[in-house]
Amino acid sequence: MSLMPWDRSSRWADPFDRAMSPWGFWDMGADWPTGVAGTLIGGGLGRGDRGGTAASDVARLVNANVDWVEKDDRHEFKIDVPGLKKEEAKVEVEDGRTLVIRGQRQREETKGDDRWHRVERAYGTFERRFRLPETVEMDKVQANMDSGVLTIKVPKRPEPQKEPPKPINID
Repeated sequence: MSLMPWDRSSRWADPFDRAMSPWGFWDMGADWPTGVAGTLIGGGLGRGDRGGTAASDVARLVNANVDWVEKDDRHEFKIDVPGLKKEEAKVEVEDGRTLVIRGQRQREETKGDDRWHRVERAYGTFERRFRLPETVEMDKVQANMDSGVLTIKVPKRPEPQKEPPKPINID
């Protein structure tokens, strides 16, 4: 008897698929064979020949992982976008202080005689929005993509020089 679950396409299920689901490990039954639990909870979520749950695909697209750090002179964003081409990503400024990051990966064309065994790479669109403080210079935003990581640097305005206190003579 195997401890690994399988689904109706007789492939071995990845027990960590549930970790990518928006419901996390509460998505019980999504990887088990079709039955009451599989049909009610996991079987109807778009499995079949795709090799993953529809919920896990949505989680991968919507939740482009972002790190946002504030440094002395700038705010810096790093977004994991593995396999995304530079032309498939957009960085925009809306309403003066909202940083908008969008991306779209097209699904590969399939031929009628292709037999897919597993499809795990995410495709589709994602969008992330970040409202930045008033202390940044949105007209000087820089973006760079390297090794599947999109880095965006938003410089801060220099703080105005504080004049030393001016002594006043008392008469």
